[in-house]
Amino acid sequence: MHTAKGQATMFIMIGLVILLVVSMVIYFSTMNMETNGTLAEIESLEQAATAVEECIDDFMVDSFYEVGMYGGYTGTMAAFSSFETPYELVTIEIMEQNLKIHLERNVRDCDNVLEGTKFEVPSNGKPIADVELGEKVMLSMESIGNVQQINDPGMKQGITSRSEKVNVNFIEVYGIVEELTASEYGVLVKEYDGYIVNAFMDGGYTEQLARLYHPDTKFTFRITKEIIGIEHIAQ
Repeated sequence: MHTAKGQATMFIMIGLVILLVVSMVIYFSTMNMETNGTLAEIESLEQAATAVEECIDDFMVDSFYEVGMYGGYTGTMAAFSSFETPYELVTIEIMEQNLKIHLERNVRDCDNVLEGTKFEVPSNGKPIADVELGEKVMLSMESIGNVQQINDPGMKQGITSRSEKVNVNFIEVYGIVEELTASEYGVLVKEYDGYIVNAFMDGGYTEQLARLYHPDTKFTFRITKEIIGIEHIAQ
């Protein structure tokens, strides 16, 4: 009886080991196929240029959302509070300039989508971006040059200028954030149609994070309020 039980246990363990090995083989094979598939899709200059252009489009929009997360700055710029946002709400013009600088400095990262292919994007001077944070957000980037074949630079394809419109009413967002942070004693939590407002206190009760979220566009704006006299908040 004990021998039969022991054999059954051994067979179960062997089965589990085999299942684990098969699962790992399938997983790594899938990962390899996905990587090779991505590179295999870029076989022509047109496909290479399209890959770079799509990357630029995504980069511009993602960077705008990043500016909201960091209170008018980007993650590569200096943060001022423990929540990684400034204490003061800067003007829309400064936010536009911050985003413009970020786009122009980092758009070349999109060259990396061609890594491992037979194409490249040679440096072509400083890229020029334009940013308008209004009732609609308008983002644009001038052409960053050409995609060329590495072993035959004469074979090239132009990268078109890019533009993106984001349906976030930034004027409205800015006005709400101004009102939320108007009190010197902390964040004023109110209800605003179409938005969700949250406030979070740091562990030392010296900073309060205001978070404004718009569910329809998934846009978040965060800014920190430095608390003067915590006893006033409890009153």
